[in-house]
Amino acid sequence: MTEESDGGTAAVRWGLIIDEMRPMREHHEPRVLEEFTGTRQEALARLGQLVDEYVAYNPYDTARIRIYRTADGFLHVRDRGGMWSQGIRFWVGELVSDTNDAKEAAAAEKRAAKEAKAAERRARRERRRMPVEDDIEEDVQDGAEDVGGG
Repeated sequence: MTEESDGGTAAVRWGLIIDEMRPMREHHEPRVLEEFTGTRQEALARLGQLVDEYVAYNPYDTARIRIYRTADGFLHVRDRGGMWSQGIRFWVGELVSDTNDAKEAAAAEKRAAKEAKAAERRARRERRRMPVEDDIEEDVQDGAEDVGGG
């Protein structure tokens, strides 16, 4: 864990996550809304913007909506009255590991090797096309003999 998670100022990658707790279901459905690079406070500020956008998504909803700030984000509670309510947790989590990073690094390494090989081939082709200085002098002398000998 980095110092950032304890309130430091280092820029790290954060997952801005929504965890929907559906009524009548026994499981949560978390998903990453966005990845954010910055401080924890900046990530929380961006998460607040996403919560505002989420609430504004359906302005004609007649349910009572309450938003609570929590230690790691926000809790959105939607009450329709009676026994029915829905909770949606918005939270930030520090990205510690991502298998995609290794895949992207390997792909970048492969692209770089491919580009280096292509540059080497281009340089070889260019060297074959360029006349050598001795050849140019011989061509000039041959031309002079043709002109003088004719």
